[in-house]
Amino acid sequence: MHVKLLITTMNLNKNIGENLRKLRQTKGLSQEYIAFQLEISANAYGKMERNQTDISLSKLLRILEVLEIKPSEFFKMIENKNNFNSSKNILTDELIQFNGSFEKSFES
Repeated sequence: MHVKLLITTMNLNKNIGENLRKLRQTKGLSQEYIAFQLEISANAYGKMERNQTDISLSKLLRILEVLEIKPSEFFKMIENKNNFNSSKNILTDELIQFNGSFEKSFES
């Protein structure tokens, strides 16, 4: 179970960085502009797009705000990527198992 979750996380990180880059380029924004808005260096932001560092959820939400895209729309983009299907299924299985455990804890 832990290996599946690790694989899912690695694939998810890769797709996040790739999609952030595509969105930024589509909107005609520079890495420097995004970095300035986040109050980080352009180098640090570039590493996020190249998947050389992890992105916190709060940082991702801030980036999406700067890019003017709703988180749900962003994750739909990732979900629709062909190379993400196997990881999506693993993540879905993990979430189903977690949800079942979570609901049972309230039944007691």
